[in-house]
Amino acid sequence: MKTMKITVLVENNSRIDNYLLSEAGLSLFIETNNQKILFDTGYSGIFLQNAEKLKLNLNEVTDIIISHGHDDHTGGLGVEVNGGIGSQFTRFTAHPNIFDKRFDYSCPVSKKEIEKSYTMNFTKEPLLLTENLWFLGEIKNNNTIDIDDSAIAYISKNGLFIITGCSHSGIINIIKHAMEVTGVNKLYGVLGGMHLIDKTQP
Repeated sequence: MKTMKITVLVENNSRIDNYLLSEAGLSLFIETNNQKILFDTGYSGIFLQNAEKLKLNLNEVTDIIISHGHDDHTGGLGVEVNGGIGSQFTRFTAHPNIFDKRFDYSCPVSKKEIEKSYTMNFTKEPLLLTENLWFLGEIKNNNTIDIDDSAIAYISKNGLFIITGCSHSGIINIIKHAMEVTGVNKLYGVLGGMHLIDKTQP
């Protein structure tokens, strides 16, 4: 597959007539270059139920990518590890700090538990996952609290397409970082959480 297909497994809205479950969290199923990628796992295990309704086989997952360690993006990991998503050959890619217990909403699963099930791939450096898909690693920003926040960038024929979890690093910082990593200066699109606030509103 030389294109990229993204299926939303979990978000905080649910459209009428598709009857998928929703929650405050994010999980995406991405298909590209013969890779099947689970990007984040939402707050609970409902991504599994939604995948079943959408007739997606998560046992075929080749990569699991975690944007950052907050539990609305890693909460499903407990269900996932016990449920056997993917295989022992499935790559698990994330910033090494995702397991830091800094808040009540930190990742609920330990590094040791994840290591039992997947091929570990922790990196602060950018990593080329497929021919045109990058894990962006640690993103330069002024927020030292969420240093583990990362994203992925896909190089399409139309330009750079960026997929974020929450954009705690700042969406402008993420875009600039992605352009530096990939060498592509044309932005085609951005998908994911932004945490944007309209400060003009009372």
